[in-house]
Amino acid sequence: MPSLRPALDRSYHYPPDVLELLVDTIPRLIKSKAGLLEFFEQAGTPEELIAEWRTKLHKDRMSVSKYHLARGLLRGLNALGDEARPVRHQVLSRLARYADFSAGWEDDRGRAEELVSRIRELAGVTDADTWQASCQEALTRQVTRETYHARLKHTEDRRQALEALKRDLYQAFRVSDPSERRAILGSVLPRLFTCHDIRTRQATAAPPVDDAAVLIEFNQGFFLLDIRWSDRRFDFRQLAPHWDTL
Repeated sequence: MPSLRPALDRSYHYPPDVLELLVDTIPRLIKSKAGLLEFFEQAGTPEELIAEWRTKLHKDRMSVSKYHLARGLLRGLNALGDEARPVRHQVLSRLARYADFSAGWEDDRGRAEELVSRIRELAGVTDADTWQASCQEALTRQVTRETYHARLKHTEDRRQALEALKRDLYQAFRVSDPSERRAILGSVLPRLFTCHDIRTRQATAAPPVDDAAVLIEFNQGFFLLDIRWSDRRFDFRQLAPHWDTL
């Protein structure tokens, strides 16, 4: 018998011949319609799809056979496309590993074992690791997308924070009241370092002549930074004595 393996693509979308094989197999493994629904639930089938067929069974149980039910659920998984890829993988994986045929009717067991053997040829246990890796790749891509969007949001939040900080700093040049300017600088200074992911603490020992001061943690050390407003240009020699590590 020719191998069915080439019929599967990387999305594990069930082509017609594979879908028919699964429709012929799954109902033979399980006695009841409720048990068949449970099989698909355990494989991760979306609740909306399960609920649709549960409703049909509730309305007219006798009109829906196990084969009708299996075909409808498998077609539903196909219709969901890439969204249901992990579920389609899980259905194949569970069938390829199936070993206990006692849950089905006795008359179906021989045929069920033969069909499961064909499914193992299609997607044998040896390929299960490959499926798992492939599904893990899909999950990794999803995480990567989420990480990318989170990074974009972080970048945009940081840009907006810097814009607000710049507006507030420029405001300090427009006010003439020293106490108002001191309040602005006291707000701007810690935010400046926070925007660059540098941890800050409130400076409790800042000189009283400072307009603003903050304690930052940098290179495993703590530094006190202070701002002093002056209407005249500073000479570097005036600034040098203020550089000190706590």
